Amino acid sequence: MRMAGAVLLLVVLTVACGGAADGGSLRPGDSRDSPQLSRIITSSYFAGPGVSLRLARPEFDGPTVTIDGTIRSRDFNIARIVWDWGDGTVEDSWFPARHTYAEPARYMFSAVVYDDHGIRIAAQSSPIDLAD
Repeated sequence: MRMAGAVLLLVVLTVACGGAADGGSLRPGDSRDSPQLSRIITSSYFAGPGVSLRLARPEFDGPTVTIDGTIRSRDFNIARIVWDWGDGTVEDSWFPARHTYAEPARYMFSAVVYDDHGIRIAAQSSPIDLAD
C-alpha cells in the first residue's frame, strides 16, 4: 500500500496569547507575544512519506480567516487541497485559503491534501475561536 510509511501525530502546543481563559483556541486579536495567558491548542497532523504540509498561523479580519501555508511532496503529484471550515462549508482552495464565518463561535477547521489519484496524502486540523 502506498501509505504504509504514513505518520499520524497529535501535537499539543502551548502559545502565549491574550484574552479570557476560555479554552485552547485562537481568537481575533490574539498575540503570540502577549504574556497574559498561556493556552493549550490541540492540532492533528498526518502526512505520507516524503510529504510536508505546513499551515501558517491564521490571520483574522473580523469574521474572515485567512490561512497560508506550503505543501511539498517528493513522491506524489499534489492535485487539490480540501478545506473543511467546521461550519458546514467544504471547498477546494490553494494557499492562501480564505473563509468568512456567519456566526461567532468556536470551529475546528481542517485542510486535506489529495494526490492526482484521489489519495489523501496529508491532513492538518486546528481550532479557531471567533466567539465573543
